[in-house]
Amino acid sequence: LLGFEYKFLMWVRDDTHWVRRWRPAELFASPLANVTVWSSTCGAESGISDKSVIFGRRAAPEVLTLFTAYMRGSVRRAGPNAEAFLQGAARRRGITRQLRLQLSGLPAVPAMLMDLGSNNSSNVTLCIIARYWCWGSLAAANITGEACETFDERLRQQEKQRPKPR
Repeated sequence: LLGFEYKFLMWVRDDTHWVRRWRPAELFASPLANVTVWSSTCGAESGISDKSVIFGRRAAPEVLTLFTAYMRGSVRRAGPNAEAFLQGAARRRGITRQLRLQLSGLPAVPAMLMDLGSNNSSNVTLCIIARYWCWGSLAAANITGEACETFDERLRQQEKQRPKPR
């Protein structure tokens, strides 16, 4: 259709925030790249993290058709969560090369921009979902933002300080 074949495919959730420029050339240089699935180390303790995933050309159709196969009953549920299901089903379909990347290899994290309730754009901050962050402190990773959990607490404190309507 477009006159060329893709070599890699990426799925990225809509709450993904890129925290620095991504340079994937060394990932794609591997002779086994076409049968590889790469995902983040964070949130992938039991399988393939479903936050941001990169697929080699041969791996992509095997993994990206899993939902349809599951709904048709041709793939059984494996494991306690989406990550374990992806990993198990991919392995059963012959995709055994699954690599986990550190932040430097896949600089994307689940996050959202949050406003502290004023019309001043300087109050907008990056809210990173802490349970999907596993690379130490944000400051050490040179990322400006805060964990959503601390952000939520700050909003609750602001709400308590607002005068109640009469």
